[in-house]
Amino acid sequence: MHNNIIIRRKKIFLNRASTASTIYEQTQSPSKMHISPMEKQV
Repeated sequence: MHNNIIIRRKKIFLNRASTASTIYEQTQSPSKMHISPMEKQV
């Protein structure tokens, strides 16, 4: 049970990291600006 909590926290952390990098990519390249982070995750 304790292990599941750790795995869940890791997943949340990875999700936040990937979202942050996606936003960073969008700010760096104007061609990707029309793609929202939500659309990329689907």
